[in-house]
Amino acid sequence: MLALIFSIIVTLFMGTKISKPLVRLTEFSSALKEGNLSIQIDANLIQNRTEIGKLASGFEHMRLNLQSLVDDIQKVSKEVLSSSHELEGISSDTVTAGENVSRNVIEIAKGASEQAENTESGTGDVIKLGQLIEENASSSEQVTSIVTGIIDAMNASASSAKALYQIASQLNERANKFSL
Repeated sequence: MLALIFSIIVTLFMGTKISKPLVRLTEFSSALKEGNLSIQIDANLIQNRTEIGKLASGFEHMRLNLQSLVDDIQKVSKEVLSSSHELEGISSDTVTAGENVSRNVIEIAKGASEQAENTESGTGDVIKLGQLIEENASSSEQVTSIVTGIIDAMNASASSAKALYQIASQLNERANKFSL
């Protein structure tokens, strides 16, 4: 009978010694499952040289690896967010540059239109000059004055065309720089 009582006490002691660490490991794994990576396994369990100690050590390594992974993901997320903000700024700058190029192209088109009108007017003046030459071959002073006016108008038109060409070249260079 004494042997029976002794074996019951040893069994209860061994059962408690095995079940308590298993209960703590179960609680630990439940906390991990819920995403709580700050919980740590009792150092006594990890130092235990039995299979339960090996299991506890494995759980702790898994927790540390998961924490490292989460930290890495957060770091990369911050970098992606920062890059996103930078790209947003670059995109905004590109839109602004595109709008400026568009406005400048419109201005060049207006200048080209004005130049075409001036050229048409100059052509009309040349026709009038031809008519005057035919009508008044003897009035060379009048012809010289008209020719001088036409030459001046054409020089002004050529200067405007040259300035418009320079503006267009500069805009083209800026657009090329932005596209790079």
